[in-house]
Amino acid sequence: MGGFCEADGCLLPEHAAGLCQGHFRRRSRGRPVSGRLREVLSPWGRVLEAAIALADVSSEDDQAHRRAEDNLRTAITAYARKDPVPAPAEPVPEQV
Repeated sequence: MGGFCEADGCLLPEHAAGLCQGHFRRRSRGRPVSGRLREVLSPWGRVLEAAIALADVSSEDDQAHRRAEDNLRTAITAYARKDPVPAPAEPVPEQV
């Protein structure tokens, strides 16, 4: 105990039996230990990832473009619900 996970490419700390918590859970459920764990992103990270994916989609593939737009819309909606923009504390006086 105290080292790193023995799964290929994993740099997480060892949890049990030479594996990190995620890879250990995989093995205990009978799933293959190889492969990356799913990265947990913040709501803003999901927005950025979806925006980059939309930018990378070929403009000729309409179905992929719609799917990428939907993913971005979903990520933005989740971000807005998680971190709503606060209302100003006081009304801002108009400049005359």
